[in-house]
Amino acid sequence: TMKFLVDVNLSKKKKLLEDHPNLENVKDKIDGKVSDKKLIKYAKKHTYGIYTQDKECALYALIAGVTVWYKDQKTQESSKIKAQKLKFTKREKEGKL
Repeated sequence: TMKFLVDVNLSKKKKLLEDHPNLENVKDKIDGKVSDKKLIKYAKKHTYGIYTQDKECALYALIAGVTVWYKDQKTQESSKIKAQKLKFTKREKEGKL
């Protein structure tokens, strides 16, 4: 089972952490102020996913190749997302679509 680091904005919710044993508080892993960049770098290095409600953080994590468990703040729906590397043909790389 993949472990997910809980984004700083959600890390204060103890019930969330208690209800989901595969979630870990980012503040227990990283000392000091935790920026999105620092969170993503740590997650990638230590093969964690990221649990967040922050769209920007989720997007940057996906670009970096980190799995994201995203919860929409308005609908409360959650999705686990993993970006896949795309392979381009030589023609596509040259911009000749």
